[in-house]
Amino acid sequence: MTARSLADTALAYDSTADLPTGPAGGATAMVPLRVMFGADTLLDHVDLDPEAFYARLASDPVHPTTSQPPPAAFAEVYERLLSEHDHVVSLHVSGKLSGTVESARLAATEFPRRVTVVDTASVSAALASAVLGVHAMLAAGTDDAAIEAFIARHRAEARCFVALDTLTYLQRGGRIGRAQALAGQLLSVHPVLEVTGGEVLPGTKVRGAGRVPAELVRCLTGVVGERRDLRILVVHAAAPERAEALAAMVEQALPGRSVDRILPLGPAVGTHAGPGALGLGAAPLPPIP
Repeated sequence: MTARSLADTALAYDSTADLPTGPAGGATAMVPLRVMFGADTLLDHVDLDPEAFYARLASDPVHPTTSQPPPAAFAEVYERLLSEHDHVVSLHVSGKLSGTVESARLAATEFPRRVTVVDTASVSAALASAVLGVHAMLAAGTDDAAIEAFIARHRAEARCFVALDTLTYLQRGGRIGRAQALAGQLLSVHPVLEVTGGEVLPGTKVRGAGRVPAELVRCLTGVVGERRDLRILVVHAAAPERAEALAAMVEQALPGRSVDRILPLGPAVGTHAGPGALGLGAAPLPPIP
């Protein structure tokens, strides 16, 4: 099996990882999704950072839509990375949630056997953890079989829980009906969605915003338990103070464990979650000797 390291292998990923600045060291590249406010097309995390996006989301009467990068965008990144490296590992959002990985695969056909495209069956915090994990493996020195085994474990074990602050943006995006959104708002219902196996599934429902952090921590501790081989991340949509408080709650509930990082949900994911969303992710750490 071919050996891999940062000296010969570059890392690409899409912007739904919410990692606009990639891991330090080696060659990494983020390929942005598109966010469209009507005829205005913007690049996720490039033309529009989270702060500017949520301000526009709240004020613009046009609800945005999202689109995967075209194959040409991936081909351009692969060509640049391969000019100085033998290979590219390209990690992406679940194919059940976006056509992004298919665009990457189509672009990779232009570079036979030089690009490995991976459907991580995850998004946001969990995808970020996969990117960080593979980067750490390459930094330590690894091979194709080890990367493949890590990704398989990641697909099976990564979990993410996201609580929505409002149902307005699911309704505006056509994901739920107006009556359902109105009823949820009147009852102060905050749904907790679970991302597992590459799908977004309905989880619990919390009555009242004040109960959301405790419910997220409860969901996370049910997954983590006594394990210490999982990376823990916090995500938020324009709610940095609540995210910091949530991280402190996690570390109190899981003694000896710490939150690896706090990530702002970017435009591509935030379009559907809306401002105020808060979440926790847990994903396996890579096998580093």
